[in-house]
Amino acid sequence: MLNLSNIIGSLFEEKIHQNLCKLPNTLRIYRENDLTRIYGWDASSIDFIVEFENNMLFIQTKWRKTRRRESLGINHFIKSIKYIQSLELVKNKKYSGLWISRRKPFDDNIRLMKDSGIETIYCFDSMETLVEQATQYISTENN
Repeated sequence: MLNLSNIIGSLFEEKIHQNLCKLPNTLRIYRENDLTRIYGWDASSIDFIVEFENNMLFIQTKWRKTRRRESLGINHFIKSIKYIQSLELVKNKKYSGLWISRRKPFDDNIRLMKDSGIETIYCFDSMETLVEQATQYISTENN
């Protein structure tokens, strides 16, 4: 059965991916399916890893109307990042994280993510605006 929320979430992820592919300084972009195939189920709470020359950026995207189960998703995202960081293959890279969301996370979740090196970008106005804001942030932070 098709779920409209899942379809819109997939569209949002695809728009983010298209913009990530346009960034000139990326070495590799891994999607969630790549990550679970390479690293296993423990990496499944990361939508993208963007590898730059000196940094790996972990990204989670959420296009939801509500913040229901937000804390669970954030905790899983942090756990997946820590799992990837623990692997020998990526130990010599610097890391940062980005939570891209339609809804502003709860303040305690923003603090939790900030403590884990994860920034938040949110915009309820439009998907296109949020994608552009996220792309601009990523481009600026990784040049």
